Amino acid sequence: MTVVSTVEVRHRQFDLHSTFATALRHVSTITVTEFVINGSHIGQAVETPAITGDTQERIDRELQSFDLVGERIESAPDFYQGQIKNLPFCNTSKAAIDMAIHDLLDTFAGSRRMKTDVTIPLADIENYPAIIANRSDFDTFKIKLNQEPISELLNRISIIKDLAPNKTLRIDPNQSWELSYAIRSEEHTSELQSRVDISYAV
Repeated sequence: MTVVSTVEVRHRQFDLHSTFATALRHVSTITVTEFVINGSHIGQAVETPAITGDTQERIDRELQSFDLVGERIESAPDFYQGQIKNLPFCNTSKAAIDMAIHDLLDTFAGSRRMKTDVTIPLADIENYPAIIANRSDFDTFKIKLNQEPISELLNRISIIKDLAPNKTLRIDPNQSWELSYAIRSEEHTSELQSRVDISYAV
């Protein structure tokens, strides 16, 4: 059992090494909100209003209103089910609190590893070689896409595959595809699959 003695909300700002571009937004700087328990156990949150509707102001307000001081916590999953899950908070705020509690209880100690993909942002084709070289340690690329002619879509993905022949590609249009375009894209799936090994991010 661990007793919570202090809680604070603080912020850190970071400049990204390159612009993160999707169909919905372009981001060069991010503000990370940290929910800090007992001075050093941290859960982090970043607003993504274009995706989830969660704003910096809402995250700050919710985290600042959640007072844990005096709580005795034995289990992170049990605390989540009993105290966090049904809060009228956005999921971003809930995640920050949950991560801080896991950190407080040292849930992730040891040699746990998590495999994930890396994003290839929307970019001009001539910029792909440098972008891909910067991400060469990853096995799976998630490609951000916009709504463009199907022939250009196929060409874009094929170029990335040529630059990264041993990578698995996923495509992520970030809500930019209209239904009619998605249907037409699916009609070309057989051609797409014959040229690249992909799965769709949903």
